[in-house]
Amino acid sequence: MQEKDAVSIKYFKDKRRFADLINGHLFGGKEFVKTVKEKCKTSKGGHNVCRAIQDLITEGVQQGFQDGFQDGFQQGELLTRNVFQLKLSGADYEEIAQKCHILVDRVQEILEGTPI
Repeated sequence: MQEKDAVSIKYFKDKRRFADLINGHLFGGKEFVKTVKEKCKTSKGGHNVCRAIQDLITEGVQQGFQDGFQDGFQQGELLTRNVFQLKLSGADYEEIAQKCHILVDRVQEILEGTPI
């Protein structure tokens, strides 16, 4: 281990976990470390690991938002389809609301296109 690595490790309470991170055993292994190194290069050739990790977190949040939006959209489509199927089968607004676990006002909004 190089001297500057030893200096970095002395500032962390759990030296084994930090060493594992440096050696690529945490956060997805060597692929994660490779990604961090690619993202954290500075203009002088050094590495800004804090910046790289923050960028990875930001990307993860954005991906989570996109996935959540897509899941919500799909659930909305399914709910709308169920409301129309129940209506076509002769159910009234109250019955549809109960079966779909939504308010009667929401059933009305879906069926009549009237925002609440």
